[in-house]
Order: sequence, then structure tokens, then C-alpha cells
Amino acid sequence: TGDGQAIAPENFNLHANWLVISLNFLILNAAITLSISSLIRGFGNKAKMEKAAISDLSESRSQLVKTNQELRREVIERRGIEEAMRDSEFEKASILDSLLEHVIYQHMDMRVIWANRAACESVGFKREEIIGRYCYEIWADRDTRCEDCPVHRAKQSRHAELKEVTTPDGRTWLVQGSPVYREDGEFQSVVEATLEITDIKRAENELRIHRDHLEDMVEQRTAELKAAYDDVQREIIERKRTDKELENYRLHLEEIVWERTQLL
Repeated sequence: TGDGQAIAPENFNLHANWLVISLNFLILNAAITLSISSLIRGFGNKAKMEKAAISDLSESRSQLVKTNQELRREVIERRGIEEAMRDSEFEKASILDSLLEHVIYQHMDMRVIWANRAACESVGFKREEIIGRYCYEIWADRDTRCEDCPVHRAKQSRHAELKEVTTPDGRTWLVQGSPVYREDGEFQSVVEATLEITDIKRAENELRIHRDHLEDMVEQRTAELKAAYDDVQREIIERKRTDKELENYRLHLEEIVWERTQLL
């Protein structure tokens, strides 16, 4: 710029547009001046032509000023729109970067267009080191896409697809692939949302082991109680049999005693 300051990359197009507008203004102004001079030389009544030329020039300059002002307003409006878009993109990126889930925006061929902070940190890469590479190359350490990939299924079905995936490092992920459509409804690309559930799966496994252990203990205790119950039932039956034998023996003794009493 004229004051020696560097032009920021995001404002370069605006400055370039303004420079083109200014050059066009100067060129048009010079062309009008030359045309008027030529007309004046071509006619005898110089004063009359000069007056007409001045009037035409004044009108042309007024039109140029008006056009220049309109272009200036357009540039300012466009600058405002671009700033609003940058602010909106920054806000969306900030929101996505705050998520624990990995959010990965992909081309149709599964190359990464954009990834949020959690996705980048999960593999220890910077965002610029991930963009343009294949997702399966980064997270699955493969040369080809994963089998039964939910992102690939989403491209085919045009619906969200979900699957649990275990990566070579032993971690478990819940992966969802979702189609992305343009405003006109045409299918454009896919977005992958991934949440690590390694701790959840580990807790589920520990809970299953604990539950199986409790079931084994319950079965063992149930068997012990059944054995004890069977022993008690056998004891009851044996006692009843013994009581019956004793009762029969008592009756037999009473009968003997009665018979002897009759003999006396």
C-alpha cells in the first residue's frame, strides 16, 4: 500500500479490485478527453464545441463519479459479506474443535477435506498434515478402505450408517458416516463422526466378566443349597420311617403286655 504497510492475504483481492476500478476510471476519463479534443478540432465553431464538450465532459464525469461510488459501495458490501463468512467459518470451526468426537469432512474418494482438533490430536498430526490424505491411511494404517466401512456405505445408501471399528492400536471407535448435500439437493460429499468407546467397551467387558462370575457363584450356591435340601428331605424321610418302626414296636410291646396280663 501507499503507506508501506503489507497487504494481508485475505484483503489482497479487495485491493486488487479497487486498483482495477481506479485504472478503468483514469483510462475512461482520458478517452473522453481525447474524443472531445478531436471533436473540437473537427469543427469550426471552437467556442460552441468547447461548451458542448465541457457539458458532455461534466456529464460523463458525473456518471463516472456515480459509477465509482456504486462500485465503492459494492466493494464495501462484498468486503462485509466476506468478513461475515470468515466469522461464520471461524465460529463453526471453533464449535467443531470443542467436540470430543472426531469430525472428518471427506471427498467422495475418502480424502480428508477438513478435520477437527480431536481428530488431529488422536493421531498426533497437525490439520495441514491430514488434509488431502486418505482417512483409512491415517486412522487404520491401510492402503485401501476398511471392510464394511460405514462412510463408504453412507455414500452408497445416501443415509447415515453406523458401526463399531477396532483400529490396529487396540482402540475401539463408534463410527458414523453421513451424506452431505448441496443447497440444490445434489449429493456432494460425506462427513465422518467418530467417538472413541475403548473405555466403555473395557468397562462392558469387565462387567460381563463380573456378571459371569456372579452367575457361576449363584449356580454353585444353588447346587449347594439343593444338595443340602436333598439331605434334609432324606433325613426327614428316614426319621419318619424310624418313627413308624418305633410306633409299630410300641404297639407290639403293648400287645405282648396285654396278652401276659390276660394269662395272669
